[in-house]
Amino acid sequence: MYSLALSFLGFRPCAVSNAEDAFARACDMHPDAVIADVTLPGASGLDLTRRLRADIRTKDAGIYRPRHRWAFSDTAKLKYTPND
Repeated sequence: MYSLALSFLGFRPCAVSNAEDAFARACDMHPDAVIADVTLPGASGLDLTRRLRADIRTKDAGIYRPRHRWAFSDTAKLKYTPND
């Protein structure tokens, strides 16, 4: 859904199906932004966000996590940063 809409707007999205692939592609591509679903196979979107923030290659990427799928307890586990 996001990939199609972003392509239509002129962006070059890269869709992956799990957290490990997402992290690897982000490290290779140095994206300006990442859309991370909380229910990714392999690791949660929270885990992916922590790894992206900890890596020098991806720490400055803006990260959007669709909140409609998050339980309150999950959102409380991640410290807010200005790029969230």
